[in-house]
Amino acid sequence: MVVPLPRPDGTGYCGLAGYLTPQPGQQPCAQEVVDFLRTRLPEHMVPASLQILDQFPLTANGKVDRRALPAPDESSRDGEFAAPTTALQKVIAGVWRDVLGVERVGLHDDFFALGGDSLQATKIVTALREALDFPEVTLRSIFAYPTTQALAADLLAQEPDHERLEQVAEIYLEVEGLSLDEITSQL
Repeated sequence: MVVPLPRPDGTGYCGLAGYLTPQPGQQPCAQEVVDFLRTRLPEHMVPASLQILDQFPLTANGKVDRRALPAPDESSRDGEFAAPTTALQKVIAGVWRDVLGVERVGLHDDFFALGGDSLQATKIVTALREALDFPEVTLRSIFAYPTTQALAADLLAQEPDHERLEQVAEIYLEVEGLSLDEITSQL
């Protein structure tokens, strides 16, 4: 049995968490179940996280006690973390982290697996256009290239002057790390 549940994250956005109790004698892998759901459901209906429980907590009248379900565990994301290396990748990862309200975003983390949806993709497009001064960032790019590494490669492929885009990203990272007092003292 699978129970979907909207769960707020740190940004106030409610992502979809899933909870599963397997049939006796079966031990499904959470990632395999999510991959299966992706083949059957629209992306916005696939849980951003899936936890496998031995049994569901129940209320006194025998229904699933949704309030007693554990909070989604971000540390259970599969795979090794690969940190962004270029300035452009770091800017993209930082924007995704802020919009999605997750602790970290690596090179191979999938936007949708992190809980992203079309509304958040729109926010990311706007933020990246502003941060990079690069109007070629589109909603289609986020859907077609859903990892920071793939999106960075796509943006570089669209920009004839690769160095310019990397330089803008480096400047953005420098300014982002400064306080308002430090910025005004340098003017």
